[in-house]
Amino acid sequence: MFHVEQSPPSDWLSDQLREVWFGVQRLGFPVDDEQRARFTKYLSLLWLENQKINLFSRRDVHRLASRHILESIGWANVVNIRPHGNWIDIGSGAGFPGIPLKIMFPKMNLVLVESIAKKALFLERVVRELNLTATFVLRERAEVLSGQKEYRGKFLFGTARAVSSLDNLIKWTRPFFVPGGHLFLIKGGDLSDEIGSVKKMIQNQKIRLKIYDYLIDFIPDVQSAPERKLVDVKFLN
Repeated sequence: MFHVEQSPPSDWLSDQLREVWFGVQRLGFPVDDEQRARFTKYLSLLWLENQKINLFSRRDVHRLASRHILESIGWANVVNIRPHGNWIDIGSGAGFPGIPLKIMFPKMNLVLVESIAKKALFLERVVRELNLTATFVLRERAEVLSGQKEYRGKFLFGTARAVSSLDNLIKWTRPFFVPGGHLFLIKGGDLSDEIGSVKKMIQNQKIRLKIYDYLIDFIPDVQSAPERKLVDVKFLN
């Protein structure tokens, strides 16, 4: 018997899209019809594929817009940046934050790194069905790719979200970046121990850290917004 994909519930989709449009408006980002269509398709694909593989927690199904999509793009206002140029997203999973950033800022040249085959296949489908140009999926671990000549020193910007500890992420990704490149990390909880683990690199002026409170105050239900930190790692040499 052939598997027939079902559309996501219309009330669920309309609720999620309403939250996306509300948040994007609060953030001050213009959205055209093509971007609206891409966000609609992306949410539909997330719902459909999560019925088959674990892309995100089931408890997040009613907060995809706020917990994932808006959180993936809102930090750009914190550091006053509009993503552009060569960009790498580490441990993309379901596509956060890379895919929402690409939809919002289409001039990015985006590389999505995901080592789990099922998730990488999902990302390839998203790229194809949303017709995202200059967007590539690499099925490999970041620490392996960073040792390959074609990816060393190619990126000015990068992102990661809930992938690993701060010291691991810096070690794994440092070869990707040009001097002066930035890795932006969205993290939760107390970061004291993680910052302590990279203190030597800071003292040796190999990296510079800036930590920002990331207040998700652009969603309808602000009370349910999680506490986040935005970590800006600048590679100095």
